Amino acid sequence: MTIRNSIASDLDIIAGKEAYDKEVKTLLANRQILAIILKAIVNESKDMEISEIFTCIEMPEVGERKVHPNQTNEKIYGKTNENSIIGEGTVTFDIIFDVYIPVADDMVKMIINIEAQRENNPGYELVTRGIYYTAREISSQHGREFKNSGYNNIKKVYSIWICVSPDGKHTDGITRYSIKEDVVYRHAKVSKEVYDKLCVVMIYLKKNLEEESEYIIDFLSVLLSEKIDYDRKTYILEKDLGLTMAEEIKEEVNNMCNLSEHVYESGIQAGKENGADELIQAIQYMKEGTHTLKELTEKGISSIIAQKAITLGIK
Repeated sequence: MTIRNSIASDLDIIAGKEAYDKEVKTLLANRQILAIILKAIVNESKDMEISEIFTCIEMPEVGERKVHPNQTNEKIYGKTNENSIIGEGTVTFDIIFDVYIPVADDMVKMIINIEAQRENNPGYELVTRGIYYTAREISSQHGREFKNSGYNNIKKVYSIWICVSPDGKHTDGITRYSIKEDVVYRHAKVSKEVYDKLCVVMIYLKKNLEEESEYIIDFLSVLLSEKIDYDRKTYILEKDLGLTMAEEIKEEVNNMCNLSEHVYESGIQAGKENGADELIQAIQYMKEGTHTLKELTEKGISSIIAQKAITLGIK
């Protein structure tokens, strides 16, 4: 196989992976799915019905493009997903939107950011990145949510990270990071609303889909699994997990399943054309749920081949 054809195969896999990642964001941005996530994760909405939360969600921006610009019933779009600050560059959020939660006789506005990541430690801890994202979104509220010294008008920001393929010690779990008051010495406390302005939540999905877990982990693990075909996935989501499978969701789940299969098959073909048996084996391991460099090398895959499979985004 020529170098040109090898590069073309790699680019085809990468293009498929990028399309798959965009489809994941599109699916997660469905208002019904967002309502399910918010009920499980956001303290302020945990006692609300999913149908109530659904109506509180405003239109967010998804990835680098708006989702279904001509539809406003299920999809949400409109809030910019780019955060630009002079001298600090631009942050592009996967999904970001406003939500209004009824509290007493008022409506409390919060800003929700949702990120989907394959690994929990891609060379750095994702929770630190989550803190950075919340800090950027808080600072960018100046001039938009408050002016001059009106800091009391700062809106709380949630950054929720879904780790699809976490390492062994993080799998199947949820961790929350937030600001808490710690009175060191005689001091009058202030109300929680004054300082409770950011929260980072890490959701680590599970590898074994047969094991029961918290509902949100079960739900997202099935929804984002690349090991379950379309028919089986829609059956579990609807019959076992209670998701109302509207035609829009069915179409997006189908697109995601098809793209996942395309990336997998393209990777296998590239390995065959290169005569790379080890790459084919690495692809198979990833298809079966082994995703990290450490896990692949422990199975006898060389670090170079393992890194190539990971870089191509094959699962």
